[in-house]
Amino acid sequence: LYRNSGSPADDDILGRIQWSAEDDAGNDATFARINVVATDVSNDSEDARMEFAPAVADDFTPTMSLSGGKVGIGTTSPDSPLHVDKSFAGTLVTIHNTAGSTSNDRGLDVETSTTGTTVQRWLNAGSELARINGSGQLLVGTTSVNGVNGTTIGSSGNITLNTSTTSNGEYITFRINGTQVGSITSSNGNATAYNGSSDYRL
Repeated sequence: LYRNSGSPADDDILGRIQWSAEDDAGNDATFARINVVATDVSNDSEDARMEFAPAVADDFTPTMSLSGGKVGIGTTSPDSPLHVDKSFAGTLVTIHNTAGSTSNDRGLDVETSTTGTTVQRWLNAGSELARINGSGQLLVGTTSVNGVNGTTIGSSGNITLNTSTTSNGEYITFRINGTQVGSITSSNGNATAYNGSSDYRL
């Protein structure tokens, strides 16, 4: 496909492949499109975006886009090599390995280089909830191992609980079938108490 334009401009549609057929009322209908858009027509720095748009309720918002060496699902402006971005009522991403019969049958491997400081992060509404850092530590409610608040589980199994609360509060609660049977609490930020229903204490 070749588009001969006397005034090429950014965001021009260069070409379209379209699949059409009759609907159940005998009308000609379009069922899918592939568009190519010139996002930058500057000489020697041309860029393009390829859009895959199967019909969804007769709408052709692209389901997947290829742009700048990145794949966007639900977005035409991906910020990372694989960017999934969509308002969806339910699970946004499902990874299902139907084998799963051996220790090598995994659903997902996430790997960074040895110089990476953060392997995975979990965020909600832009705020970080937890991360796994490059040292194999799980940080919940904090971005630093020595943070004021949050919990850190080290790669050797040690657990660190940090809080900025100076009043009385619970660090750990023990429950059986939903009923609390013990706790570890702090008193005025400078003492620790071990509480339980047993006659034995630490």
